[in-house]
Amino acid sequence: MTLVEGVISLVAGLILGLLYFGGLLWTVKRLGKSKHPFVFYLTSFAARLSLVAACVLFVLQVGSMHLLVSIAGFFLARIGLVCWSSYFQRTSQDTKAIR
Repeated sequence: MTLVEGVISLVAGLILGLLYFGGLLWTVKRLGKSKHPFVFYLTSFAARLSLVAACVLFVLQVGSMHLLVSIAGFFLARIGLVCWSSYFQRTSQDTKAIR
C-alpha cells in the first residue's frame, strides 16, 4: 500500500464514520418528535448498517491493510463527532446559564 492509497483509505473511513455516527446523532435528536420512534430508529439503524457493511466489503476486496486504515478513520470520526457534539452541548448550556 502506498502513502496515497493509505490517505484515501483513511479519508474514506472518516467519511463513512461521519455518515454513520452523524446519522446516529441525527436519529437520536429526532426520536422524540417521531410518531413511531421504534420504526424510525430501526429504519435508521438498517440504513446505516447496510451502508457500512457495503463499504467494508468493498474495501476488504481491495486489501486487508486498506480495511484496517479505513476502520481507523471510522473511529477517528466517532471520536471527533463525540468531542464536537459535547462541545456544542456544553456551549448551549453555558449560554442558557447566562440568560
